[in-house]
Amino acid sequence: MAYDKEFVEFAMDHLGMVAPVRTKRMFGCAGVWSDDHFFALVDGKKIYVKVDDVNRADYEAAGSTPFTYGDPPKSVNLWELPAGILDDPDQLASWVAKALDAARRMTSKRKR
Repeated sequence: MAYDKEFVEFAMDHLGMVAPVRTKRMFGCAGVWSDDHFFALVDGKKIYVKVDDVNRADYEAAGSTPFTYGDPPKSVNLWELPAGILDDPDQLASWVAKALDAARRMTSKRKR
């Protein structure tokens, strides 16, 4: 895991065009929230977003990979935003909306 300040700012500029976002350093990366929902993680020059059973197939079809940590590797329902998505505002809006929906569903499950 690596914190790249310039890439975090770049990612926040792009994500901020889609939703109000804020970031916080965590585990050597940058966690990204919109409202009270943690929905993304910036690690080095990669952006990982929340995935659940509803949107996981989109990431698998795009050849994306999950964020993992530790040994043995553990996953936390974050998958890499596919290449090219940041360059297309319409696609970015769609993928971020799905990630936020996944984050909201996860938050809702925890509250029950």
